[in-house]
Amino acid sequence: MEDWLRIHGLHKNMHRLYAYARTQDYLDVYCKRYEDGVRRWKKLKSENVCDATCQEICGMSRATYYRHKNILRDLDKGIDPPSKKPRKL
Repeated sequence: MEDWLRIHGLHKNMHRLYAYARTQDYLDVYCKRYEDGVRRWKKLKSENVCDATCQEICGMSRATYYRHKNILRDLDKGIDPPSKKPRKL
């Protein structure tokens, strides 16, 4: 087969199509990832535990708790979580 006839990779639009075609199962995976820590933090705060103790028990900082809480709120609206890709490569 001629070298110019070979397909060396997928077209960039195929990757974009995959991003748009994500199903609810994909979003559920993210919900499960963030849900556990947020649920534990809320339970501890309802029992009047201070933030420092919540951080030790849950294993995440207060800022991370609020970040995960906002991500869960956006997932309920159907918005994808923010990308982990660096802005500048």
